[in-house]
Amino acid sequence: MQAVFQIESRDFEGGLDNLLKSKIIYTKISETKDTLEEVIYKEKLSQLDTLIRQCAFKLRGSEGADGDRVITDMVSGYPGKKKLEEQVVQVKQQTQREKIENIEEISYNNKIIPLKTEKLKQVFKRVESHMQDIQEYQSTTAFEPGQ
Repeated sequence: MQAVFQIESRDFEGGLDNLLKSKIIYTKISETKDTLEEVIYKEKLSQLDTLIRQCAFKLRGSEGADGDRVITDMVSGYPGKKKLEEQVVQVKQQTQREKIENIEEISYNNKIIPLKTEKLKQVFKRVESHMQDIQEYQSTTAFEPGQ
């Protein structure tokens, strides 16, 4: 973790910048994870909050000691927040597309079923691809005003 190294070397501004980026990325990733993974990411976010508070205190003194409000303000006001979130979404979509292209099995009723023929793989590639298109469409329209 570069941010921890920066904190240890007293580069609190650089450390804070990297910690805020990490918090934005982890928050965005945790939104799409199942329950167990979400708990893991929340623990990581909690650890980040501790380090962010430490940097804020070192940079601002008692002014930075207000905890959660300071963190929320710094994250929401971070200049590259929207761009970072968009990059996370793009990487997730690209990874999902690659996963669809290399589909070898499906999960149904908590059972893993191998796709043994090429024709089955092609059918499920199309189905999964359409499902991905629907999810991407829903995620883009969910953020448009007036919805």
